[in-house]
Amino acid sequence: MNIVDDINNAINYIEANICEELAFDLIAQQAHLSAFHFQRVFHIACGYSLGQYIRWRRLTLAGEELKKNNAKVIDIALKYGYESPDSFTKAFCKFHGFLPSCVNTVGNNLRSFEKLSLDYCIKDGYSMKCVIELKPPISLIGHGKFICFDKADIDEKFELTKQHWLDSREEQTQMKKCFAHNQTRIWYDVYSDFSENGFCHYIAVEDNQFVNSDKFERVSVESGLYAVFKTSCCESPESEWKTVMQTALLEWLPNTDYVLSERPQINRVIYSNDITKRCMEIWVPVEKA
Repeated sequence: MNIVDDINNAINYIEANICEELAFDLIAQQAHLSAFHFQRVFHIACGYSLGQYIRWRRLTLAGEELKKNNAKVIDIALKYGYESPDSFTKAFCKFHGFLPSCVNTVGNNLRSFEKLSLDYCIKDGYSMKCVIELKPPISLIGHGKFICFDKADIDEKFELTKQHWLDSREEQTQMKKCFAHNQTRIWYDVYSDFSENGFCHYIAVEDNQFVNSDKFERVSVESGLYAVFKTSCCESPESEWKTVMQTALLEWLPNTDYVLSERPQINRVIYSNDITKRCMEIWVPVEKA
């Protein structure tokens, strides 16, 4: 059995117990992983968090049941784990776009989020270039933003991170001072403090004591073990990020004696005016199982 089968087992467990209290550690046990590691792998593989998946499935089923059975809102709210009709109505409106009491008049506009069945091709004998390195502590300075994701879109994490890059051009211009007129510049994407609602993202450079502004934060990354993967050298190496991450977690990691660590994930972006030297190193935090 592989990690994709394990995730599908966990999804089947969720579906079988969708009206019960679902503890993340029990869901993760179906995939033979800890709750922390399962949530990280689930998010990378599926594009949204475990909590989002459960919430959207419940709201989909609740909408279908309200339309089909003409049930009372309070009964459906309690059935699908909401403490009150008010909390259910708020979540229902956010997901479907209208009040649950309006299902019979606008029922055809119900949003549907179907049961997930993960289908990912695991290549026999696949060998991915990876170097396990004990990285020393890193002192960075950069611009931070809390990335809040809320959509069932596998590319959302990448797109929201990309938007942070686009929205912080002014700050990046100030950070570029540390590069002088270098042909090659090293940028860091730092992902940390993962939670159900999102994560912290930092666009950073090595700390050269050149910034004195409230716009910037000092980012200290402690020493730790990383599995380092590298994209090809091309004009836009960030376009390979999702593919490399999925391959690393769904193909490489299950065939090693390592598991994910809770330390920050880092992308080291090597930007050069010569596009044949432009690439990205993806540092996945790991530890011995």
